[in-house]
Amino acid sequence: MNIETNKEEFLVELQDLCNLFEQNDDLNIKHFESIDGDVICNNFEINGKKYDFSYKIDKNWTNLHQKSYKKRKIKNELYSILSAYFDKKLPWGSLTGVRPTKFARDLIEYDEMKEHLISESLEKDYFVSKQKAKLVPLILKNQKGIIRNDNLIDLYFNIPICPTRCLYCSFISNELARVKNYVEDYIDCMIKELNAVKEIIKKKSYV
Repeated sequence: MNIETNKEEFLVELQDLCNLFEQNDDLNIKHFESIDGDVICNNFEINGKKYDFSYKIDKNWTNLHQKSYKKRKIKNELYSILSAYFDKKLPWGSLTGVRPTKFARDLIEYDEMKEHLISESLEKDYFVSKQKAKLVPLILKNQKGIIRNDNLIDLYFNIPICPTRCLYCSFISNELARVKNYVEDYIDCMIKELNAVKEIIKKKSYV
């Protein structure tokens, strides 16, 4: 499956979405975006068949928010097209390359969405399955008190090893069965790094 677009900043995520459907299907996809006044016009062409859609953006949004919104619209449209073409639905819908909880927090912060509407929005607007959509608010609830707490130190330790690899994941990682011989050494290094960080926190009198 091959995809071309005149918006290079969206190419990787569009390609990731394509790969979740069929990697070996002989499908040629072209995407073109243009601007007509305050309307953003988009066109997908798949094996000669054209799909057009357009939308507007709030000019008061930041550049980052505008880019994020454009990406969502383009990915949602491509998902709808491919889902119908292959008669296939993905458990995480059009979401790729981002933690679903991070995406949900962005909807709350930037789109001012009420937290109790997150599940409904994920299902309706981003084609996430009902089972997965219900899971996200539960995780958000458990994360409260940890995220955005000014009295805590934020530490991130990456463990790029998973029992299986989620379909939406675009992070650098490996399945446990493929790297199990390296796990013990990796954990030893993480412990050494954690101890070093603890000393820094103590020395700097951080909370």
